[in-house]
Amino acid sequence: MASYVSINTSPAAIRSAGGRLTDLGSGFRDAGSWADIGALEEFGDDKFGAAMREQYPASTWPIWDNKMSVGQSLVDTGQDCMTAMDLYEQQEGQNAANISSIDPRVG
Repeated sequence: MASYVSINTSPAAIRSAGGRLTDLGSGFRDAGSWADIGALEEFGDDKFGAAMREQYPASTWPIWDNKMSVGQSLVDTGQDCMTAMDLYEQQEGQNAANISSIDPRVG
């Protein structure tokens, strides 16, 4: 098993994905409660509202009960992606500087 992470795209693309994940996580975390989402005022009291409520069966309620935690986990993961790419690029820059500082005439 490899002991490294292979990055098949640019750090900027990963940083951007991390930013999107952070935004999505904060939106989910800060969205209304299940009581708000399941309310008749939210979906309406017609066949379309009933169809929407059916999309959120009882099996999905634990997610809504834990959405603050789930949303914050997504925010943290997105921020960690961005931080990891910042550190990766800093290390790459330091590695390039170290290699450039080698005098080829020595040795």
